[in-house]
This record gives sequence, C-alpha cells and structure tokens, in this order.
Amino acid sequence: MKQVSERLRQLRLERNLSLRMLTKNAGISASALSQIEAGLVSPSIATLEKVCAALSLPVTSLFDEPENGGDPLLMPARNRRRVYSTTSHATVEPLARGLSGKKMQPILITL
Repeated sequence: MKQVSERLRQLRLERNLSLRMLTKNAGISASALSQIEAGLVSPSIATLEKVCAALSLPVTSLFDEPENGGDPLLMPARNRRRVYSTTSHATVEPLARGLSGKKMQPILITL
C-alpha cells in the first residue's frame, strides 16, 4: 500500500495541487488524504476512485510506474501492487504497467 500512497502524492504534486484543492474536488477530507498519502490508512476502492476522478486519471494510474518510453509490460504476480477494499472485500491489481492514460487497461478484481 505504501507504493500506492507515494504514487498518489506524486501525481497530486505533478499537478501542483494542494491537499485541500484535491480533497475539495474529490469530496473527501484533507485529513483523510493526508493519512492515505502517509501510508497510515488503507483507502477503500471508492475513495481511490474519487481521488483519481478529481485528478482526471484512472485508478490504475496509482499502480503504474512513471512511463519511461518503453513498451507496456505484463507484470508477474509478485510485482503487482494490490489495493484491498475493506468495505467490499475486493482486491484490485493491475496486470500490466506502462498503460497509464490508455482507454483500456488489464486489471484483476477479486471479490
């Protein structure tokens, strides 16, 4: 979860958004986002969806490495970043990297 938290902060800062600006657009509290970015709490998938919508990004962009111009690569299970929702008990994980911003991205959702 730490990697997702760090990636979320990186994406926010790349867009020059303060915590308050992003949380206002996402409809969550600044303290909640601060705790998520610090890796202190695990956000629900619904919360990640709200934050990513406010950033105009798909949720899978939180799992994707910053692109370095290479081709998309399938990720072995041991390298996948997983997000577990405590409310729906679902796990979401990307199956490839380097696809951030694409219309279709392979992900695995386990219920």
